[in-house]
Amino acid sequence: MPWAVLAWGILCRVPVSATYTVYHGSSEPVMMAAEYADIPADAIARYLVERCGVDAIFGGDSH
Repeated sequence: MPWAVLAWGILCRVPVSATYTVYHGSSEPVMMAAEYADIPADAIARYLVERCGVDAIFGGDSH
């Protein structure tokens, strides 16, 4: 499950480290292993707004 609901909010299971392999003859990477962290959805939203800006996320005027 990509998310979990807790009494205090929603957590998103996000890969924070991964190992990929590209097999000979293919251009598509295949994930071999990953380490995940449960990160609060509101922290992800705050990060995106602070780094990208409201216009980049919502496509223009924020009013």
